[in-house]
Amino acid sequence: MPYSIEDSLYNYMKSVYTSSPQTIRSLLGLVYRAIPDSYRYGKIYTQYLALLDKSQWWSKEKIENYQWGKTLKLLHHAYKNVPYYRKLLDERGISIKSVQNFNDFKIIPFLTKEIVRNNFETLLASNFKRSAIMPVTTGGSTGPPLKLFYEKGLSRSMENAFMLTLWRRCGYRPGDKVVVLRGDIINNCNKRAPSYYDPIKNRLVLSSYHMVEGNLNNYIKKISEFKPKYLHVYPSSLNILTRYMVKNNIEHFPTIKCILASSETIYDWQLELFENVFNCKVLHWYGLNELVALAGVCEYSNSYHFFPEYSYVELIDPIDSISGGEDNRILEIVGTSFANNAMPFIRYRTMDFAYKDDKLCKCGRNHSLVKKVIGRKQDFFIDNTGNLLTFTGYTRPIRPIVDKVNAYQYIQEKIGVVSLKLELNGKLSDYETKKIKRVFNKIWPNFVLDIKFVSSIPRTKSGKFRYLIQKLDIS
Repeated sequence: MPYSIEDSLYNYMKSVYTSSPQTIRSLLGLVYRAIPDSYRYGKIYTQYLALLDKSQWWSKEKIENYQWGKTLKLLHHAYKNVPYYRKLLDERGISIKSVQNFNDFKIIPFLTKEIVRNNFETLLASNFKRSAIMPVTTGGSTGPPLKLFYEKGLSRSMENAFMLTLWRRCGYRPGDKVVVLRGDIINNCNKRAPSYYDPIKNRLVLSSYHMVEGNLNNYIKKISEFKPKYLHVYPSSLNILTRYMVKNNIEHFPTIKCILASSETIYDWQLELFENVFNCKVLHWYGLNELVALAGVCEYSNSYHFFPEYSYVELIDPIDSISGGEDNRILEIVGTSFANNAMPFIRYRTMDFAYKDDKLCKCGRNHSLVKKVIGRKQDFFIDNTGNLLTFTGYTRPIRPIVDKVNAYQYIQEKIGVVSLKLELNGKLSDYETKKIKRVFNKIWPNFVLDIKFVSSIPRTKSGKFRYLIQKLDIS
C-alpha cells in the first residue's frame, strides 16, 4: 500500500516542526498546507471520505454485511500472518471456516492490555516490514502507556477521514480557524499564556498547563483576537476557562460556532455549562489510540454513534458486578479494529463502560448508540460491602459550594474509603463541610468520605485533569 506524505515524514517532520521557532514553523507550515489533503493523507483518506459520505445512510442489513466482510478478511489475515492469533486459534481448536457469523465470532477469546504487553512481538503481522509500520503509544492516563504499531498508509489516513466526517456534523471545513486547549507542551517567553500558531491547520494552540487565575485574562485576550470558529479542547481545560468567564461576567466569543471536545469523559454538568456560556453545540466523541472504536454525537443527539466502517463494536456484560444507580445497564465496550492490519486488535477489551441506547436517532443513521461513556474501570469504586460502583452524579456533593472550588478530585486507596481533594478559592464553614459529607453519604451510604484541602491538584503528563483516581487493583 502506498504511504501518504504524512506517514512517510511523520516522525521526522513532527519533531523538526514543533521544535522550530515560530517564523520557521510558519514558513514550513504554509508550504505544507498548500499541498492538497489527498496527497498529504493519501489515497485511503480520499477513499474513506467518499465511502463515509454514502455509508452513513446505509440500512442495518448493509452495515452488517460490510462489517462481516471486513471482520472475516481480518480473521484470515490474522491467522495467516500473526503468530499470536495462529497459536491462539490452534490451541483452542477454532477453525476460521467454523466462524460463519458474528454469533460464531464470539468464541474467539478477548484481547486485553496485559495480553498485548506480554505478546507484543507475536502480535505484529509477519508480512509487514518494519519500514511499513510506525510506533505509537496510548495516553496512559489510567496506567502505564501501551506501546503498539500502526500500519503506514492506512491507520492515520483512515483516522483523519473519520475525524473530518465527524467534525463536518457541526459545519467544520478544513482551514477554519481553531483554538486548541489540550495537552500541548509549549515553551516560549510568554509565560502568561504560552501559545503558538500552527499554519498547517490554521490553529492557535494554547498551553493547558498555565491556566491559573492570574493568567486567564491573557487566554481570553488571545482567543478574542484570533476570532476562531471552533474550540478543540479537553473538557477539563475548557471548564477552567469557562468558570473564570462566568465568575468575571465575560461574554462568550461570538465567532465560535461549535466546541469540539474529546480525550476525556465529558460530564452532563460540563455540557450544560459549556452550551449555556458559549451558546453553541458541543460536539464530543469517544475514541482510543488502539483504534478499536470511534463514536461521536450527531446534529440532533448527545448519544454516541459508533462508526460501523471503523470497527466492529460489541457491548458486553462486564464480568464484575457493577452498579450504576438508577440505570443498571452498564456495558463494557469491546472492539475489533478495521484500521490496523500491521497489529490486529480482535475483540479487544477497552475497560471502558457505557450506557446502551436502543433507540433509533432521528438523524437517520443506523449506528449502534450509547447514551454516554461513563469512564474506565479505574473510575469505579469499591464500597465497604465489596460492590463495584460507578460514581455517576459525583458532582452533587459539591454543588452547594461550587463557587468556592477551583478544582477537585476523588481518590480511593482503601476499600470503602474515598478521599475528596478540594482546591479552594475561599474557606468552607464547618456546616458546608458536613453538608458535603451528608449529600455524599445519601448517594453512596457504604463509604467513608475524607475531605482534604490542598493548594493545587496536578494534571497528568498529557495535560488532562482526572476527577476520579482508583489506586486499588480492581482488574
